[in-house]
Amino acid sequence: MPKEPKHTLAARARVLDAHRERGDWMLVTHHNGIPPTTARNIVERGAPELKKRGGARAVITKCTPEMESALVDYL
Repeated sequence: MPKEPKHTLAARARVLDAHRERGDWMLVTHHNGIPPTTARNIVERGAPELKKRGGARAVITKCTPEMESALVDYL
């Protein structure tokens, strides 16, 4: 079960909006309880959304499309 983000999307968006409007985005960061390093990452990325983490990677997937079609044919 995924964890809830520590800082809300609205708080992250406020930091990004303050940066885009040439405001004191570090002050906004401080009042929203976001660490400065997290705020810098938000500003550098240019997006308040969190990146998806985890999940299956193609390198680890052991079932190829040929294997899947063979399994379907068996059924």
